[in-house]
Amino acid sequence: MAETQPVPTDAQAAGVPTPANPAQTTEVAEAGEAAGPSKGELKRRAKEAEKAKKAAERAAREEEEKKKREAAAAQDNASQNYGKLPLHQSQERHGKLWEGFREWP
Repeated sequence: MAETQPVPTDAQAAGVPTPANPAQTTEVAEAGEAAGPSKGELKRRAKEAEKAKKAAERAAREEEEKKKREAAAAQDNASQNYGKLPLHQSQERHGKLWEGFREWP
């Protein structure tokens, strides 16, 4: 008679060593390796998420301030002080009588 070999499990087929004692599997799960992220990892992720949130808020606030500055710069309160003004030329005579310089004795 031919000896039959047991069918390997998924973990065995993937090359993951299985412990001889089933009590060791619970220790691996309790260690946090297979159970999920550790407490420190969760804190790091929360801190990174908070950082990203603050960066997004800061970027939005800076964008809003930039729009306000651009709107304020576009509004010109002194436009009446410059622009196309009439020329002051000596060819125009307005009827004023100018006196010449006198020589001192």
